[in-house]
Amino acid sequence: MAKKLAIDIGNTFSKAGLFEGEELLEVKERLGKVDLLCFVRDIRPDFVIICNVGGGKLNFFEEIADDFQITYLDYTTHLPIQNDYASPKTLGMDRIAAAVGAYSLYQSQSNLIIDLGTCVTYDFITKQGVYKGGRISPGMRSRFRSMHEFTGTLPMIENAEAELNVGNDTRSCMISGVVNGLRAEIETCITDFKSEFGDFNVILCGGDAKFFESRIKRSIFVNQHLVLHGLNRILETND
Repeated sequence: MAKKLAIDIGNTFSKAGLFEGEELLEVKERLGKVDLLCFVRDIRPDFVIICNVGGGKLNFFEEIADDFQITYLDYTTHLPIQNDYASPKTLGMDRIAAAVGAYSLYQSQSNLIIDLGTCVTYDFITKQGVYKGGRISPGMRSRFRSMHEFTGTLPMIENAEAELNVGNDTRSCMISGVVNGLRAEIETCITDFKSEFGDFNVILCGGDAKFFESRIKRSIFVNQHLVLHGLNRILETND
């Protein structure tokens, strides 16, 4: 069976998943350029699909591209879903890949994907496979950074493992404001979408998904490899 490699290129690091058919065999995370190239050379895939947050082809990757068939995900790529986004050219490819992943893995219901990273993205796809769009807001660390950088005295918060409902010093007030504010935003978004679309699955992914998993008072799934599954499904569609 052909070996397929799905690669998600982020702003700082990359993530790669090796598939045979629908089965995810291996995942490598926090990969730099050298680590990624070494991983690709070691596994020698037959097919590769790349989702690059920065857009465009990767010069460092093209050097070894003769060894396999490579697909770069962009707005012209054929998808196994219907994209109703009004401006598909500006849609983040990681968002559409996550939507495809949710549609492939959780087909019995519609799905709301909440990706908790640098930004928080909310993406909705119906059980019929229609991508509707969603919302975008600043992520947890972006909120801490903005308070630090746009004020004269507020500190930079690096660790928000615990928070109080009512802060009793500047640091705890900031943590309470950001964490509880983001939690309330997530809960409100779920309520708003339910009023419009009815029942659906809620899937958390992204770097802060585990942090918020126990803080959301809803039935949710956490799937950190949703984008990889979506990329693999898109690659199969374009074989």
